[in-house]
Order: sequence, then C-alpha cells, then structure tokens
Amino acid sequence: MYYAKLDNFNQDYEIVNCELEQVAKEAVKAHAKSFISRKVRVQLDIPPAVTVQSDKKWLSFIVSQLVSNSLKYSGASGEITISALATQEEKRLIIRDNGIGIEAKDLPRIFNRGFTGANGRSHATSTGMGLYLAQELSKKLGHYLTCESAVGNYTEFTIHFPRNADPHLQTVRRHDFAD
Repeated sequence: MYYAKLDNFNQDYEIVNCELEQVAKEAVKAHAKSFISRKVRVQLDIPPAVTVQSDKKWLSFIVSQLVSNSLKYSGASGEITISALATQEEKRLIIRDNGIGIEAKDLPRIFNRGFTGANGRSHATSTGMGLYLAQELSKKLGHYLTCESAVGNYTEFTIHFPRNADPHLQTVRRHDFAD
C-alpha cells in the first residue's frame, strides 16, 4: 500500500511542526507487545519540544519502520535507544540497537528496493521494501536516512532533518549513503 502511494505522494501530505519525542513515543507504543515479548528495553533520550518540519503521518511511518527493524534484528534482552541531536546544519533522530548488525558489504545497498542482504535472507519476513520506502518518503519530505553498523555490535539509523531543505521545492541535498 505504501509503495503504491509513493507516486501520488504530493497529493497526501501536510508539512507541520512535529515533536520528535511524541513521534518516538508513538512508535514505541505501537510496538509495545514486541518490546515486551522479546524483553527488549527502550531508552528515550529526546529533549522535550524538539520539533521538525514534516508530515506527521509519514514521519511516524518512517520512525515505526526503523523501530520495527531494530526490534526484528535485536536479540532477546536487547536495547534500543532513540535520541535526538541538533546542530547548526540539521536536527537528527537516531535509533540505535545492540542487535546483530549489518555486514559492511550490505550497508551501501540497504535502501535499495527489494534488497534483503544476509540478515534478510535469514529472516523469512524480510521483503526489502521497508527501508526503501522509509528512504524514499524521507527524501520526498526533505529528509534523508543514513545507517552505521558493526556486525554483532550495533546498528544505528539516523533521520536527518536539514535546516535549509524545503520539501516543496524538491531541492533535497543528495548524499552518498555508502559512507
């Protein structure tokens, strides 16, 4: 459904002020049963009133997708930390888990449509569409995603909210995600 909506995205979004703490709490609440059943701890480290310009529904989808991935690849008794950071150039929402990590050879392709990589091939529910959709929606909103990971140690997804991006002009800075 979300993939089908990508083509008509410009007809279904509204840029408003979104509080990152509220968006993160809603994503955690939506996945509460998984956090509990897997005994995964969550730590929120987002200062109150950190706002970004975005579409609340689509930003919530993106954050939920990243939390879902962190849960899927975190072991029992794992931990997921959601934090925020502001610099002169941008605000960032960071979702970090202490799960299985992503192989270095797979990192440059994780946002490609249909790519599942070594981890996805070992999990039958992986379609390779979640991160692709999250990245495409992010770009349409004037944001972008990056990922850092170390196998057996952690995975950290960051949603970047550039201060000078205007999603209405579609002049989003392009970045090489293979860094």
